[in-house]
Amino acid sequence: MFKWVIAIDLIFALVNFYLAWKIWKFRRVLAKTALTLACIERQTHAVLYPAPRVILTGKRGTHALRERYRSLQIYLQQVQQILTILQFLPIGQRWIWQQRQRKSG
Repeated sequence: MFKWVIAIDLIFALVNFYLAWKIWKFRRVLAKTALTLACIERQTHAVLYPAPRVILTGKRGTHALRERYRSLQIYLQQVQQILTILQFLPIGQRWIWQQRQRKSG
C-alpha cells in the first residue's frame, strides 16, 4: 500500500512540475507580448502626438483657401458680367474679335 501512495504522489508531483513549467513558459510569452505592446504604444504615440496640431494647421489652410476661392469666384463673375456687357457695345465686339484673332493667329 505504501508503494502505491508514493507512486501516486510521484505522479502528482510530475504533473504539477509539468504544469508549473508550462505556466512559467506562458508567463515569459506574456511578458514578451507586454514589452512588445508597450514599444508599439510608445512608437504610435510618438507618431500621432503632433497629429492634432497638424490637422488644425491643415484646417486653417483649407479654410483660407476656400475663402480665397470664394473671392476669386466673385471676381470671375464680375469679369464675366463686364465681358457680357462689352459684347453688346460696337467697340466691345471689335475688341473681342481682335482678341480672338490674336489667339488664333
